[in-house]
Amino acid sequence: MRAGRLDTRIRIERSTTDRDDHGGVTQSWALLFEVWAQIAPLRGRELIAAAQTMPEAHTKFVIRYRAGITEADRIVYDSKNYDIIHIAELGRDVGLEILAKLP
Repeated sequence: MRAGRLDTRIRIERSTTDRDDHGGVTQSWALLFEVWAQIAPLRGRELIAAAQTMPEAHTKFVIRYRAGITEADRIVYDSKNYDIIHIAELGRDVGLEILAKLP
């Protein structure tokens, strides 16, 4: 993985629930990681290959390996929230390729 290609800062957030004073439940998002990423829209052959198993993925994010990221988390990039569709490990603890879509 070439560090020079990881040129964009993204946030990875996890959903949390809180109870207010009246017993109501509110959902919010808490920062899990802020990392450098390589971002590429999926198109052409790559989109067709991804569509075989992930028909709704629109963007690929590549980051250095971080344990604990799941499909329940989300990515915030350019003030937009992306739902994580699929996470693939690149090498052994080298990096992660994350396919995501806009909700």
